[in-house]
Amino acid sequence: MIFGDPGIGLFLLLVIVALGMSLRLGPGLIRKQKSKNKLKKIMEIFPQSLGMMIQALKAGQTMQQVLEYLSQECPEPLKGEYFQVCRDISLGAAAEKALGFMADRYSDFDNLRQFIESYSISRVTGANLTRLLEVLLENIQEKDRLLRKRDAMTAQARLSGLLMGCLPFLLGLVFFVMDPNLMLPLFTRPQGWAILFIAAILESIGFLWIRQLLALEF
Repeated sequence: MIFGDPGIGLFLLLVIVALGMSLRLGPGLIRKQKSKNKLKKIMEIFPQSLGMMIQALKAGQTMQQVLEYLSQECPEPLKGEYFQVCRDISLGAAAEKALGFMADRYSDFDNLRQFIESYSISRVTGANLTRLLEVLLENIQEKDRLLRKRDAMTAQARLSGLLMGCLPFLLGLVFFVMDPNLMLPLFTRPQGWAILFIAAILESIGFLWIRQLLALEF
């Protein structure tokens, strides 16, 4: 089919390559996406668990009692993580070390690291842990508010970038429906392949450029 009809042959070759890559990389990408979704859910729940922790500490409970309370009352999936922390403590690990194990499992979670650092500071210096956690919770809530404001302000720009990125493909589809012979040279001749290659590079540069412009950090 490649020699009989180069256009169809090239299409089939691309399908075979894409299928092979999906079979090889698919399982790893699925696991990575599941881990990413779990971390996102934990980041959403963490401020709520921090508030529960502050109230429990104000009630006079120890840190170990607070962790046991969170392992029972905190929403999933953070509930399971606190349960693992309590299990590590029951096996002889200190609370600070057990929380460190949890932080190692989510190395990109900065708020969790700040919580553990606050706990370490309170143990070393005798500072008021409840007050440190209240300040941390206020900072997290303020950061979330700024992130939501950023998303609202950049929504139009992100939509414009998406439309500009999809526009060439939509126009190509329209031209193909109107006159297939007009588009076939792009897939059957070396000059067409070169044009598609250059267009793919320019599309990628534009996508990365817009993404970098919108990647505001706090």
